Amino acid sequence: NFCHFQHVYHDPPQFEDFVTENGYMPGQDVSASFSTAVFAKQRTWIGNITKNGVSYPDRILKSPIGMPDLFPDDNYIDIVGSDGDRVIHLESVGNELLVFKKRTLYILNIEDLDAEKLTAKKPNLGVTNYKHVCQTPHGIVWVNQGGVWMYEDEKVINLLAEEGVDKISGETWRLETQWDHDDISAGKLDIGYSQEN
Repeated sequence: NFCHFQHVYHDPPQFEDFVTENGYMPGQDVSASFSTAVFAKQRTWIGNITKNGVSYPDRILKSPIGMPDLFPDDNYIDIVGSDGDRVIHLESVGNELLVFKKRTLYILNIEDLDAEKLTAKKPNLGVTNYKHVCQTPHGIVWVNQGGVWMYEDEKVINLLAEEGVDKISGETWRLETQWDHDDISAGKLDIGYSQEN
């Protein structure tokens, strides 16, 4: 008589190679320079990048999860490639990545790992300087030639309007903030947040 034993692994060992361990292919250049960055979902997102001596002003790169200072070549996102509108600033709120280009605001859902989805394109809501964007406890607030805006609960709110009525005219806004009609980069207004005691 022979006894037969069967071994069952309840938690079998997993084979890991370089890619599964590190999140990118070996041999890639993982360095980059950039104009803006934000940390969200356990990774760093950088925009307006230079990689291998080539400038990509409208590109975003993301680090592998848990490796915030590595930017592999193939971890890039081109929202609208070669549109001539460079990335100025990045912010994150919950599962959303706000990509402020010079003329347009793009909102990406970054909840699913490596499956970012463009959820909104907001023309004329871009910024020309990172100083035009501010995080507050109420949401992300920014200024541009069109007014003062806030992103809260997945909505863009015009803070210079109440119930559809402008508090000040667009012409007055541009005059008071020194934004010229033809040069959207001429604004002299920065924004900040201070909590009252």
